[in-house]
Amino acid sequence: MADVTNTETLEEKPEAARRREALMPALVLVFAANSPECHVHDAKAGPVHVLGRDPGSTIRVVDDKLVSGHHADVSYENDAWVVRDHASRNGTYVDGERVDGELVSANARVLRVGGTLYLLVRDFSRFIRGKVSVVDGRVRGPDIAQIEALVAAAARDGRSVLITGESGTGKEHMARVFYNAGTGSSGPFVDLNCATIQPSIAEAELFGVRKGAFSGATEDRPGLIVSADGGVLFLDEVGELELAVQPKLLRVLETKRVQAVGSTVQKPVQVLVCAATLRDLETAAEQGTFRQDLLMRLAQRPVHLPPLRDRPEEIPFFIELALAQWKSPIRPTARFVEACLLRSWAPTNVRALLNEVKLALDAALAAGAPELTDLHLRPERPRPPTFSEGALLPSLAPAPPTNSTTPPKRPPSPTEITSRKLLAAYEVSGNVAEAGKSVGLSRSRAYTLLAKLGVRFRPGSDS
Repeated sequence: MADVTNTETLEEKPEAARRREALMPALVLVFAANSPECHVHDAKAGPVHVLGRDPGSTIRVVDDKLVSGHHADVSYENDAWVVRDHASRNGTYVDGERVDGELVSANARVLRVGGTLYLLVRDFSRFIRGKVSVVDGRVRGPDIAQIEALVAAAARDGRSVLITGESGTGKEHMARVFYNAGTGSSGPFVDLNCATIQPSIAEAELFGVRKGAFSGATEDRPGLIVSADGGVLFLDEVGELELAVQPKLLRVLETKRVQAVGSTVQKPVQVLVCAATLRDLETAAEQGTFRQDLLMRLAQRPVHLPPLRDRPEEIPFFIELALAQWKSPIRPTARFVEACLLRSWAPTNVRALLNEVKLALDAALAAGAPELTDLHLRPERPRPPTFSEGALLPSLAPAPPTNSTTPPKRPPSPTEITSRKLLAAYEVSGNVAEAGKSVGLSRSRAYTLLAKLGVRFRPGSDS
């Protein structure tokens, strides 16, 4: 009887309270002894965690002489991080600012004690899937590892994959994962950047052309689809594909037969297709600039690559790999890595990070510096706000009064309202199909919308 009472009490709690109780706050060690790390310390295991060198510390830091015996206390209370410095010799820092006594912050991200760095994570559930590893010279965090598994499974099943994400998040790498899983590297890998192909020749490039089909067609050419027969066709920036060509591509994908321009013969082909885009193809389909039926065919398995700001645990590993590749004679300090952890790296993500690290290294070497510090980084340029963790959708606050000099905000679109309801439903149920049904969407449509919002899917939720 007691169990029934407890269940009923839990169901009667407000949704926000249930989500708060489900959180798993943690300190994630990401940098220690001048090297990248990835180790999770559960912040719910006790009310207060003591960081220090003393044997009685809850989280003991033994390899950092800059850390005091009892350096700081950290706890997660009432949806906020509470950090208390214990008159440590070298100070306690949160997001680059020294803590004077006690700091309470709901938005704290990075904790530095001595030369050791921790991420302050409100929910460490995604780290249950794994930590950060370096495989074949590539950084693989828990999110990337899960997406690789999804992409590989789709390739083995013969399903098309649509990869979305910002520039520099690893879309081409995922296409290679798809290729290796789908063909075992035995077939050809043919890639086409749809943003660079001229509209007038897009059809001939894809499907081939027969001699004499038009002026300048002096010989038969097979086209990229035939060239990819038995392998993978990677359509990068597929959102830029000429609209008139899209229904013909759809027909090829559905019939597995291709007809060259100027020919009456259809050639059978066996091609796996992986596509990638920066664009919001759902909106493009609603606006008529991309075909909905082709989108559904390409997105038999949609995956979204989160930006680097949502997987900061990978940043120290990227820095380490880059410095090793450049044979750097100097090492990064905790302050340097801390500054990198606090930047958004939008809009080009890993590319932006590596470019800044190289410039900082050049500056340090030119100055004869013994180590790499935050002072060697160029000031971060201000950028427009990005939808990141905790801020997935635009604010739906009411518009300011008409006498205000601030332009009124536009009302939320039906898509934004549906997305907000879908996200809330998924956070409660944890099931894509169930959340989609609650707002009148199919499972595939719900999955696509949630992926666009950067949702990290829980194991078993894709059903």
